[in-house]
Parts: sequence; C-alpha cells; structure tokens
Amino acid sequence: MAEWALPAWTKSPPTGSERALVAGLVGVVGVSLIPGAVPFVMKALAFGSIGWLIEFAYEGRPRWSAVFGERRIPILPVYSFGGATVLVLAPHLAWMPILARAAIYAGTLSALEWVACTIDRSRGGCSWNYDHTNTSCAGTDGCIDVSHAAAWGVLGLIVERAVR
Repeated sequence: MAEWALPAWTKSPPTGSERALVAGLVGVVGVSLIPGAVPFVMKALAFGSIGWLIEFAYEGRPRWSAVFGERRIPILPVYSFGGATVLVLAPHLAWMPILARAAIYAGTLSALEWVACTIDRSRGGCSWNYDHTNTSCAGTDGCIDVSHAAAWGVLGLIVERAVR
C-alpha cells in the first residue's frame, strides 16, 4: 500500500487546522454526492444550534464545546448527533407505542450522551456534570442521570413529531 506523501513544494507537514479544513472539504464533497445527505446534515447542524440556544437560555451564558478547541462555534455536537440519531430511528419506531419510543430514545440518547461526555472529558473539558459531588469531573461520574434520560426521551418524541 502506498503511503501518503506531501507535495514537493511544501516545506512542513500540514497543521491540525489545515488537515481539518481539507477533511471538511472532502466531507462536504462526499456528503453532497449521497442523495438526501445534505438535508440530513443540515438538520443535524440545526439540532446542534438549537441545543446551543436552549443551553444559552437555560444557563444565561453561552456554552462552548471542547470538541472545537478554542473556537466559539454555536453548535453543541451532542445535540447534533442526538437529533441525527432520532432522524434515523424515528421511521423504524413509528409502529411502536409512544412510551416504548420514549424509552428507546431515552436509552439511546443517554448512551450517546455518555460517549460524548467521555470524549469531552478526555479532551480536558467538563461541559456538563450532573453529579454535583464530583466537582473535579473525574472519570465519567455525572455524565448521565435518570432525569436527563427522561428529558432525552421526551426530546426524542418532540423531534420525531417536528420532522414528520
């Protein structure tokens, strides 16, 4: 297998932001070739922005994701991925009773929140912490809890209704 090599005219390897820019451009081109992918991605980004606005209104101050480093981007990826997950699941769950769908959304989106929290903390962030005794954000304590799982279940039902 051939290894990737820099063009001869470059003097140094690309920086992280240059690599991210190229990956983003390749991703945009790739996504645009998949039928229906652009509206899906746009909806996911909208969910991330709406989540950011809700958090801003609730907290009274903006929350920025550690995923973006020092950049102040008004999108919280956990909401983008949560909304995208509901978009994928909703058509397959339509035949189920409302409480079953809510339970599936609660469990699935809580698992997603736990993964996002783990990534956030591995990058030095502590974007949320439901365990107020774990003030240092050690480990994954406080990443998820029952009341927020219930909120995810309700939010999943609201999103599925909104996108019908």
